[in-house]
Amino acid sequence: MLITATNAPRDVVVVELELRGISGTVDRRLAIINGHTFGVGEEGEVPTSNGRARIRVLEIKSDSVVVLVNGEQRVLRLRPGL
Repeated sequence: MLITATNAPRDVVVVELELRGISGTVDRRLAIINGHTFGVGEEGEVPTSNGRARIRVLEIKSDSVVVLVNGEQRVLRLRPGL
């Protein structure tokens, strides 16, 4: 009898992203993520501890940013006091 694993776990790559700052006007906000500046809808590569990661910025709020990385939506928040 042959058993095939259909739910085998995937290798998980942890991508560390750090929101360093948010600037600009309410109509045109910019976010600094891992040392690179992005506007809403912009996509690019950022350096991480595991190499480079491609991200897309979906939304920039006054204290957080929503990004898409490796098909996963994540919310990055400013550290308190910034």
